[in-house]
Amino acid sequence: MEDREIIQLFLDRDQRAAAELEAKYGGLCRRVAGNILRNQEDAEEVASDAIFAVWRTVPPQVPQSLLAYTLRIARNRAVTRLRDNTRDKRTGEAAPPETEPSVPDNAADRLEAAETARLINDFLRARPEREQIMFTRRYFMGDEPGDIAKDLGVSPLRVSDTLYKLKGRLKRYLQERDVIV
Repeated sequence: MEDREIIQLFLDRDQRAAAELEAKYGGLCRRVAGNILRNQEDAEEVASDAIFAVWRTVPPQVPQSLLAYTLRIARNRAVTRLRDNTRDKRTGEAAPPETEPSVPDNAADRLEAAETARLINDFLRARPEREQIMFTRRYFMGDEPGDIAKDLGVSPLRVSDTLYKLKGRLKRYLQERDVIV
């Protein structure tokens, strides 16, 4: 089923919407959550929570990209779960910095975060598709460089090198636009 059809089911409050969303993107939600949590049971629960959160928020929200909207919810919930799990265990283990969500405290912070996100998106759109894929898979989906390399048919060293250079270019790009990095 197409995303626009699934969104329409949500807007119509049709019970099939959650099942269709689960069938289409549930596996990706579990993968993103699993990459962050490293625990399949927690990943399953986070994916289910994300599907339910989409049910609760559409409407009033009408996402432009159902995939991005759903995965963002799953990722943020996985990061929160990881933080809660490590806090409960008192291990001192922190979430990897690339998984930390930015949670703005006030309207000015939210505006700044939105502008930074727009700049990052603009930067990525100007990059070749392969670099976009590498960046998104590593820093949004949490995939390991070896997995990305295998899927793209390149060496893990090439993926790591490309990501290192991309981060440097992105940092300079943001600094040129007066974003504190």
